[in-house]
Amino acid sequence: MLYSTENSKQIITLGDQPTTNDELGFAPYVIAMAEFLTDKDTKPPLTISIEGEWGSGKSSFMKQLEVEVKNKSKELDKEDLKKVWQKIKKDRIIFSDVSDICEYFRLKFKQETQTVEFNAWRHEKSESLWATFALSF
Repeated sequence: MLYSTENSKQIITLGDQPTTNDELGFAPYVIAMAEFLTDKDTKPPLTISIEGEWGSGKSSFMKQLEVEVKNKSKELDKEDLKKVWQKIKKDRIIFSDVSDICEYFRLKFKQETQTVEFNAWRHEKSESLWATFALSF
């Protein structure tokens, strides 16, 4: 019997490098975590542990989370800016509360959300792990 390559299943291979492409179905978890981290009611200090076997996608999860947190932060900042501007317009600018105007400019010129990537595994044998982390930060 002859076998056709058309009938064979497609073989999918995944690289071993972290990626922002969601090949492992992390999207629901990434979105949920990003919403939690960017929620106004989430206050520091905060520690989150991402655990899994070697090659299970922890670094990819973190890269995808970084992108989602930055996007969500931009989205929330735009919404907040719009709300403050609407309030200022309603108050006819001249009669606006100074705190609203200050808030508008704070949001308008707010620094973009930043992340720090630190791979502790690379420095696990280092005697000064905290110093290495501080330099990365």
